[in-house]
Amino acid sequence: RVPTLAEALALTEGRVIAVLDAAKTDRLEEIVDEVVAAGALDRVVFDHGDLAALDRILARAPAAHVLLRATTPAEMG
Repeated sequence: RVPTLAEALALTEGRVIAVLDAAKTDRLEEIVDEVVAAGALDRVVFDHGDLAALDRILARAPAAHVLLRATTPAEMG
């Protein structure tokens, strides 16, 4: 069985920094809320290729760590 996000965050606590591929969902706010509820905001990096999506994450949790997946200057905004 695949663990829930909350279970995965609990399993990795104190061991790793988790990189969440935020591009794989259309429920960004729900995922941010779950990370915050798990007390894991300081050990999660939200990865996305769209600046607008990263802005949505930061609007929900200003202290979130985000990573812009970009390969060209044009993708960097």
